[in-house]
Amino acid sequence: MLRQFSGSHLLPLGSTRHTAVDSQGNIFVADYSTRRFLLLNSELTLRRVIIDEHQLNYKLLQRLCYTEQSGQLLVGFDYSSDVAVFDVLRR
Repeated sequence: MLRQFSGSHLLPLGSTRHTAVDSQGNIFVADYSTRRFLLLNSELTLRRVIIDEHQLNYKLLQRLCYTEQSGQLLVGFDYSSDVAVFDVLRR
């Protein structure tokens, strides 16, 4: 194992089913249990929570796709055909 991020007492991790990585090494983590998306740097240090359960309207997330050119994160939800688009990195 090279690196590990397991959360902290202030920000525990649940079930992380999906991740995406950009060309700068930023890592987008979809935490299914807590309904959050985290942004980690290439050293697996938390940069910030980029989307939380309030922004997801408490829906269970299922899939993610990060489009680096636009800085958008596309989110698919469980038990629905809904897709949400979020601008996650400001240029």
